[in-house]
Formats: sequence, C-alpha cells, structure tokens
Amino acid sequence: MSECNLLARTYHKLPPLRCDWKFDKSAYAILTDVDCSSDVKQQPSAPQGYSDFFKVLIVGNDKYQQPDNLHSYTSGERSWSGPSKFTFVATGITGCMPLRNARATVWHGTARWLVRYFPSHGSMPRPGPFHFSKSTSHNSSWHTIDVDAETCRVSLTKIEASSGRDIIHSYDEAQLTIAADGKLSLFHMRKGGYQLEVWIRQEDGGPSRWLRAPDVELNPPTRMSVLILGEKGGMLIVKNNHGDVYTVDLETGDMKKVMSFDTINHRQIVPFEMDWPTFFVSRLGNR
Repeated sequence: MSECNLLARTYHKLPPLRCDWKFDKSAYAILTDVDCSSDVKQQPSAPQGYSDFFKVLIVGNDKYQQPDNLHSYTSGERSWSGPSKFTFVATGITGCMPLRNARATVWHGTARWLVRYFPSHGSMPRPGPFHFSKSTSHNSSWHTIDVDAETCRVSLTKIEASSGRDIIHSYDEAQLTIAADGKLSLFHMRKGGYQLEVWIRQEDGGPSRWLRAPDVELNPPTRMSVLILGEKGGMLIVKNNHGDVYTVDLETGDMKKVMSFDTINHRQIVPFEMDWPTFFVSRLGNR
C-alpha cells in the first residue's frame, strides 16, 4: 500500500500490513493533520500551506465478513499499530451485515462507517454469517462505527430519528456522507422510485438523533433502477443497472451521464473534490 498527496506532491510507501482476513473486504480511512489534531507540526518537505502528515485506519473483518478489528498507521512510524479488537457486546448487539462502504466518512475529527447491527435477545447467539431479509431488516438497526482520528478510540452509535424510531429498513441504498453545507447526512434511495430521503444529524441533540430534511426527486433521462455510489460537494454519484454512471444535482434532482462501465460498485468509487484555485496557487508558489 502507498499514500499519495496530490497537493503536496508526496508519495509514501507504507510498511507491510500482516493480517489473516480478506483485504479486499476491509474498510479504510485516510486522515490529515486537520482531522487528527491542530497541534501537528507541518513537515518541512511539504509545500507552503500543506502538511504531509497523514494517518491510515484499516478495519479488518472476521471470518464472517463482519467488522472485527482496527489497524492504524501514522506517517513517520516504522510499522502499523494494532490490531485492536472491537468489543460491542456490552451494548446489547451482536452480528451485523458487512460495512456499507469501504471508505469512511470523516466528520468533526471522527472516522465513521455505516453498518446494520442485530440486537441480542437473552443469551448471546452463536457467531455466524447473517443473511439480510425483510424479517431481519425490521429486527435490526443502523449504527455507525466511530473511530476518533487522534486517539483511535472506537465506539458505536445507534442512528435514530428524533421520534426515537429506526430511520430506514433498506440496506443496499443507504449512504453516509458530508453534505455541501458541512452537515453529517444520511441518504436513502427508495426502492422502485426516484425519491431520495435525506436525514441530517442534529447538532444540538444527542449523537444518535437525526432529523429528516425534504426529499430530493431525481429526474432520470429514461426509466431506470438507481444505485447510490457516493456523494461529494453537493453532487450525488449514482449508476443504473446497465453500468451507466450519473451525477445528480441535489438542489434540482437533474441527472447527467458522465461515463459507463461494464461492472462497477460503491467500493470502487472514491469521490475527490479539487480546490483548483488553491491547487494552482500552490504550484505557482513552487516556481
């Protein structure tokens, strides 16, 4: 594995990570000094205004592809730290589905992964693979696995509406993201339609309380099934069942085709938002 900073023009080859789980099923976060701490000093090799400090988090799975442990690496170190095991038994939940997205959503100094957990009733059931169905959907709830960017402390937070009820019951079409206004948001595409549900985490409430915002009605050019791939800067990235990829303006719902793939899924998409004026200024400053 390697880390590349496009603005600082730096490249770092990471130490080998020894693990006994399928790496292509793992999840990750790439954190900057802003994410981790305001006290991190800028590295001398970085261009003015940028730091080449970084931290990488890797969430490994158990043999049933459920999130199980955390590895971390900080720039300048010789090896990875960890693994540290996840211990959520005390919260009254047990097995879960695989993580919805491999890439973490980083907000307010915390890396977050969206996951659906199943509650434990009475004695703890034996570990094993879980198959998501309509019946298990209504007997489970959304959570986020939260990792503090600075300390790597791991916690679990249940997601609920302000009324205390579960938010959504569909698994495939949910997306945790940072909206254009900087708020932590949860998007959910209703199956069989073009209505995008938008939920916003409340800043003045508990960490698990969310408020529903107005729906966004998508305007596809033709009738199609829509699957969310990602979101960045007020643009939603979706695909249809033919591999065509579209951007969706979240203000208007208008869709624009950008490319086509034979096969593509949300694990292969990494939305990247470039601040072009800052990028060009950084290049001119090095001349």
